[in-house]
Amino acid sequence: MVAEDRISQLEDTSVKELTTVRLRPETKAYLQSQSETLGVSLSQVINMILDGVVSMEMKPAADNKIKGIYDRIMSLFELHNINTVDMAKMLSGYGIKLSHLRNPDKFIDILSMDMIKEIADWFSINYKWIIGEANELYSPRDNTWYKDSYGFSLLLLEKSFRYSDLKVSVVKANNVSFENAEKLEEQYSRLYVGFILSYTSIVNGVSFTKYEVCEFQRWNYDKCRGYLRFIFYFLDSVRTKINCQGVSFNEEIVDGLMAGRLFPSTIKGMLSETWFIADRIGHIESNYDVEVNPVEYLNRFNRLIRLLRFGSSVSISDIEYTTKDFSYGWIIKYSCNGEFYTEFYHSLATGLDDIYDKFFVENPSKR
Repeated sequence: MVAEDRISQLEDTSVKELTTVRLRPETKAYLQSQSETLGVSLSQVINMILDGVVSMEMKPAADNKIKGIYDRIMSLFELHNINTVDMAKMLSGYGIKLSHLRNPDKFIDILSMDMIKEIADWFSINYKWIIGEANELYSPRDNTWYKDSYGFSLLLLEKSFRYSDLKVSVVKANNVSFENAEKLEEQYSRLYVGFILSYTSIVNGVSFTKYEVCEFQRWNYDKCRGYLRFIFYFLDSVRTKINCQGVSFNEEIVDGLMAGRLFPSTIKGMLSETWFIADRIGHIESNYDVEVNPVEYLNRFNRLIRLLRFGSSVSISDIEYTTKDFSYGWIIKYSCNGEFYTEFYHSLATGLDDIYDKFFVENPSKR
């Protein structure tokens, strides 16, 4: 038997043995725990461990770190269902070809910090996780809503114009009901509520679903409930423009999302139940559990909702964050009574207020 045939036979055998390996129950439980913690598949965890053991025996620590970067980058694309051909397209601006992706050493030779940071931005990931300097995949605190429901609602509005398939998932754990979270002591009924945004992103002609995990806070706390109810009120009022759904997962999944340890793309098949945000709004005119004037705050939302609702005399066709004359701001395109307008504002909130004041007449007593 020639050497080439023998090598081929050994490779075939090793593949067969690897796919039929049997794990002790305690070993499998540990690996599954690591899989959930890292947000990657069980087979990836096994591969990472085996690769790590071999690398530690054969290569210095610095090389192991570089190999870890390669593994984490590859896992990011895999978890977003992006194959190597499309991966090469996305990274073509850095001179990446298929041959680089199939050979870790070649890929590492061309790797740069600029590339790592751009990959992190594509997937809303902390770049320090990619280079092994952080345990958090992402920080839910990057998109906050507590004490600024209106600002968060404007963020959702702007994204709905940029991404027509934007989906807002309002996430809670299924271990405690909303009612019990309000009635019972917090130590027995702590309930966290947060948001996951998902939409189609396109990079160099390659489309994939991008996820953003936003802030989680306690429903038990009256101030948090107050700000959440304003967001629910807004989303329910503009439901024809922004797709929103209340979803529940087990407590471990919610904990993983809050800690930045779990990829949102891995939990789609783990949904426990759905619920309606409209059921949690309550009597919005009596929502005084916020740290601002509740009457004025509600009026800001009502003005925004009236501006956006179907049948309004004003129709907003686009909102885009951009630059003009060396400064950043928003271009708002809209029409009213057959006339079309394009205006630039440094503040989105100021721009929407200005448009409202131009075309709507209110009863001063209700302002």
